[in-house]
Amino acid sequence: MQLTDTGRKVYQEVRAAIDEFEREILRGISEEEQLEGIRLMSEIRNNLMQGEL
Repeated sequence: MQLTDTGRKVYQEVRAAIDEFEREILRGISEEEQLEGIRLMSEIRNNLMQGEL
């Protein structure tokens, strides 16, 4: 599957918007802190899956 020229343009615009959003919401949070947050969310997910709450 390949994107058309229009599809590539739309993808680039959406990707730029997502990148900017991520920069804004993660401002002031170090990469180490982000990785720790991901690790914690993974543990929470595992707990939920085991308990099937």
